[in-house]
Parts: sequence; structure tokens; C-alpha cells
Amino acid sequence: MFILSDPMTVMYLRKKDGKLEEIGRTEVILNSLNPSWIEKITVSFQFEVVQTLVFHVYDVDTRNHKVPVKTLKLKDQEFLGEATCVLSEAIMEVGEVIQFYDSDKRFPAWRFGGRTSDGSVSHAFNLNEASYGDEVV
Repeated sequence: MFILSDPMTVMYLRKKDGKLEEIGRTEVILNSLNPSWIEKITVSFQFEVVQTLVFHVYDVDTRNHKVPVKTLKLKDQEFLGEATCVLSEAIMEVGEVIQFYDSDKRFPAWRFGGRTSDGSVSHAFNLNEASYGDEVV
């Protein structure tokens, strides 16, 4: 017999000193052993930096169901488990999957907020800096 949980995930970024910096929290999914969270957590990808993401999953105590997740005291919740990944590896794995659905194996890639090679400032420009297309191989 399974007891249902009320899971919530907290995402952290592991800093260089090993400490965890909280990035965001999902909503609580009531009575589920297989949650599908809707809340999006945004992470800025830094190509030159190894970004280790750590996910902690908690079973939120029933008395806290109406409490905003940002204010939940994690030490008062039941810790269910942890998963870790390196962001660049996760992105590469997604590329490995989607390549089979793209006949020419070229994927759009954009840079944001910078100066292009011709000196102009742009808030969104092609990663390959070509004026004719936004795809990289």
C-alpha cells in the first residue's frame, strides 16, 4: 500500500565553495506519487561555467497547504530525495534527443544583450553572428 505525498521541488545552484544557492521552488502537488509541476524556474546558462543544479523534493505537511511555497520552512517538511545534474550536460542531452526530429541537424541559437562583431548593440542576436540565419551545427 502506498501513501500519497504532497511533493514540492526546490532547485539549487551549487556554488564554487560547495554551498547551495536556492534558485526557485515549484508548487505543491496534492496527493501524488508522480507529480507534474507547472511552475517554471529560470536559470541563466553560462557556457564557460560548470553549473551544477541540485533538486530537493519534499513532502509538504498538510497544515502548510495554504502557505505560499516561498515562505515554507524546509526543515519542517519531510525530505523525500535529491537529484543532481550539470546544466551543460542536460542541454546536450536534450540536443541529442531533438536532433532526430530536425532533418538538417541545425538548431537556432541566440545571444542576448551584447555587442556584435560589427560593434552594434543588440538585445538578441544570432549566436553564429551571421545575418542570414540563426542556426548552428
